[in-house]
Amino acid sequence: FVDKSGIISFLNKSMENADRYYCFIRPRRFGKTYTSHMLQAYYSDQGDSHALFDSLNIAKDPSYQKHINQYSTIFLTISDYVRHDDQNGESFMQDLVKDLMRKLCQKLPKEFQEQASTQVNINDLLRFICYNIPSKFVFIIDEYDFVFRHFENNEKVQEQYIMLLTLLFKSSFGTSNVALAYMTGILPIKRYNNQSY
Repeated sequence: FVDKSGIISFLNKSMENADRYYCFIRPRRFGKTYTSHMLQAYYSDQGDSHALFDSLNIAKDPSYQKHINQYSTIFLTISDYVRHDDQNGESFMQDLVKDLMRKLCQKLPKEFQEQASTQVNINDLLRFICYNIPSKFVFIIDEYDFVFRHFENNEKVQEQYIMLLTLLFKSSFGTSNVALAYMTGILPIKRYNNQSY
């Protein structure tokens, strides 16, 4: 057993210093998904996970109690949105955005869920949340680079995907409502036209 909870201490300190966007690049079979699920269990406000973490190293950190189970956590595995019969990526972005909107609406306070669900696109939904709801989100995106490997020759899908990430993390929503973004992949960060990812 290897205690990997030390990364939580690092991320907690970063959040408190307003450094909240991270992309961890590691080879395959390096425990990226395992770590992502650990972070989801720690940050998510959907239950009490003290029993999972009280015996780990993170429990000794001063930031432990402050952040455990305090955030609306959105977990996305990007490869889940690719259909076997979708070679051109026509349904990929539609499925990804639809599920993201559904997950965001589910995480909102109940009094806002109905109105939020009437927002017709992701832009409108993020604006609605930004202007009306102080909820703080943690985004955990596993295999963020899958798009660039699976649709390596489809610049349209790649550009749409980068624009979605830009909308989430560089907009007013990203500034006011995103507490942490943690992404994993095997490809290094690169530039795409005038946008970086």
